[in-house]
Amino acid sequence: MKSLLSVFTLLTVVGCVTYQSKVKQARNHLASGEAQLAADIFSEHAAQEGKDQVLYMLDYGIALHAAGELKKSNEILLQADRLAEVNDYHSISREAGSLFLNDSLIQYKTERFENILINAYLALNFTLLGNYESALVECRRIDQKIYKLKRDNEDKRKSYYARYLSAMIWEAQGKWDSAYIDYKNAYQINSSLKYLGKDLIRAAWRARRYSDLKKWEKQYPQYKLSEIKKEATQQGELVFIYQQGWIPRKRPRPENFRFPHLVPQFSTYRSAIVEVNGKRRPPTQSLYDVGGEAIRTLDNDYAYLVAKRMVGIVAKEVAADQIRQRNEALGALASIAMHVADQADLRQWSTLPASFQISKVVLPPGEHQVKIWAQSSQGEELIHEASVTIKKGQKTFVSRRTFN
Repeated sequence: MKSLLSVFTLLTVVGCVTYQSKVKQARNHLASGEAQLAADIFSEHAAQEGKDQVLYMLDYGIALHAAGELKKSNEILLQADRLAEVNDYHSISREAGSLFLNDSLIQYKTERFENILINAYLALNFTLLGNYESALVECRRIDQKIYKLKRDNEDKRKSYYARYLSAMIWEAQGKWDSAYIDYKNAYQINSSLKYLGKDLIRAAWRARRYSDLKKWEKQYPQYKLSEIKKEATQQGELVFIYQQGWIPRKRPRPENFRFPHLVPQFSTYRSAIVEVNGKRRPPTQSLYDVGGEAIRTLDNDYAYLVAKRMVGIVAKEVAADQIRQRNEALGALASIAMHVADQADLRQWSTLPASFQISKVVLPPGEHQVKIWAQSSQGEELIHEASVTIKKGQKTFVSRRTFN
């Protein structure tokens, strides 16, 4: 009877509240513009130790970022970064238990693109706070993680946004050679961003890499070095980073509930426009397709997940057979219980945006009236309005997020 009770208890535990259901209300608050309410919910979960704690901390950090509490956001994200390192292995006992139940029993280990984005968000927060020195610490941390990805032959796309962000931060601090190296690294990953031509010419000139400068001038004849020098020394630059929509959400595959797939989330707003002193600039450019990277990562892992589940299915049948030898009915029930409990692991850093986009505007020093308009096929919405101070030879960073 005790064994029978244990089986039913097992079913109850596995079927109770999951990560996705626990964060649903908080995500609804974010979508409604109530970031502080979302942060309060995530805060409760993030304070509790457990296998999902790092996820709640990451979500908490994003909610605080959206609420404008950048210092507190960094405090939480720094803790999450350290915890993610600790969780970068799986307990043998938990791994074994997941064979009989499901992967959600084991400690959550951040995906590699998620791991880099922790430091990218830290760098962005520090940058928005004007603390470039601390932002550069996070850039160096990104470099360390990217080096490990290279060593493990990981896809370089995962580092593109972080590379370009760190290049701008290096440049904002006058670290010209480091800025040039990261702009060049970003170009080698994806050369399609329209700002890169001017960035590479300016950074090569600043870093005194004159042979490279000649190469970039030849490749991008539309940009004149004389004009770039004037902009870099006599004017400033407004950098707007747009965080758009929601990352695709994990759901069980329709054809097999044991495995997850990612379902894109509807976004009303697809891009944004920066308006300065009544003059509108071109729409934001795609900087990093977070949703696409998440889908590629899961697809690449699918063969491993299938192989692991096959081992798990065999383990379940062996365990059920051992019980069946002592009690036929209980063995059959145990088999049903373990297979029903074998659900897809739907955990993910679900508060990430679908994409990061960018707009860069060269402006003369002084006060400028800036408006940010989120665009959709039905129209647009004003999401930010402020007076912005532009300083000669410096960058001014602004970032906003839309969840709808």
